[in-house]
Amino acid sequence: MNSKELEMQMLKDERVCSPEKNKSSPLDEILSNIGFGNYQVKAFIILGLILINDGAEALVLSFLSAILEREWGLNSEDNGLIVSGVWLGTLIGILLSGKLGDLYGRRLPLVYASLCLYVFGVLSAYAHDFTELLILRTLYGFFMGFQYPLTITYLAEISPVNVRGKILLLCCILWTVGELYTCFVAYFALDNIYSGNWRSMVFWVCQPSLIGWLGAQAYLVESPRFVIVTQKNVEEGIKILKRMAEENGRGDIIDNNAKIEIEEWSADDHSTDENNIGKVSTLFEPRYKKLTLLLWPIWFSLVIIYYGMLYVLPLILSALSREDSETDSSIGSVVIPVLIEIPSCVLGLSMIDREGLGRKNSMFLSFLISAVACLFALFSDYLIFWTTISRGLIYLALSVVYPFTVELYPTFIRATGLAYANGCGRIGGIVMPWVVMTLYELSPKLPFLGFSILSFAAAFLCYLIPFDTTNKELDFEMNYIV
Repeated sequence: MNSKELEMQMLKDERVCSPEKNKSSPLDEILSNIGFGNYQVKAFIILGLILINDGAEALVLSFLSAILEREWGLNSEDNGLIVSGVWLGTLIGILLSGKLGDLYGRRLPLVYASLCLYVFGVLSAYAHDFTELLILRTLYGFFMGFQYPLTITYLAEISPVNVRGKILLLCCILWTVGELYTCFVAYFALDNIYSGNWRSMVFWVCQPSLIGWLGAQAYLVESPRFVIVTQKNVEEGIKILKRMAEENGRGDIIDNNAKIEIEEWSADDHSTDENNIGKVSTLFEPRYKKLTLLLWPIWFSLVIIYYGMLYVLPLILSALSREDSETDSSIGSVVIPVLIEIPSCVLGLSMIDREGLGRKNSMFLSFLISAVACLFALFSDYLIFWTTISRGLIYLALSVVYPFTVELYPTFIRATGLAYANGCGRIGGIVMPWVVMTLYELSPKLPFLGFSILSFAAAFLCYLIPFDTTNKELDFEMNYIV
């Protein structure tokens, strides 16, 4: 045994005999020492400019449905096809990104996806007919879905454990930024929620993704966790960690002992399974099966409720305004339910790491109270008020489910696990317009009964999840004990 092997064995024996040191992996310890600083802030801003497209798209589709119904004479089936096309493209992009992200890394696929997202977003603004618009928005949805799991996974893997939940939750406020940005653009481009220059709106809404692409191309490097754990390239991973430390003003905090610890840790059997990298079948192994079967319907319900409310609200207000001229059909009537997401994010930040609440219980309570609020929206005259309350709580649940899902799966299937859970949500997005419009045509406010039923069901599924991940490091051993 040479001196290097002897040193690595001594370090291993020391950690086995010392439960205190076994609490954290050396990689998580280094990330904690690097802290959350300039590098992560810049990465968050760059990727945030790409992420806001997801929140923006829901409102873009909602406005387009109401406008094109009058401008192009589209019926509910035509509008449903456009919405379902976007979500189908998103679903395919998500499922493909998880596999590629776990095999080839997070950064490069992100760079290409963000560029294509911008290109097809701009082309959509110049669509000449229904078929062309359907194809272009479906391709736009594909690249929107492709980038999302990779973005969330990347940010999770560069964040220290003590702030990871909050950072990933803050990612979700970017949906709100996207929605508000769309409302801002719509205020100048549209006359009201069912007429105006929709081409200008579509063009300007996708512009932030161009800036995000330029920033990602110039600044982002690969996730050090992916390089070390999946690619087994410790030298390159150390270089990335050192760059992050320098960027955060932490100096040279990675010595030779730390490097040896990382080498030994990355070689452990629990760190990765080279035969199962990115494999969907791994999600159904005994140690993950229960989690997967609970998470997927939760995601499915979340997307139907969250985007369903956003999609149907302008249509409900438009229908009610025809019955009652005093009903507000201005852009502002759509902004109010969106604004609740800001205090919801603040509430989530105070709950996500709190003992007794954390990820699991925050989701459970959000679904339960939202279900009740939807029933009030159905039977009460105060539609905007109860919709605002319900959307705020569903937004909170949707914000928390991202870090929760990321933390449940280990590095070698993390992007795949998040992608397929998110993909189930996008299936919800595909069926959403058909379900919502069927209920809407029976009675404009009836979709809220469906939202309430789904919220009660999702609350029950959250209750069945066997454990929480609050304040646990990534690749924590609990991931393997279900």
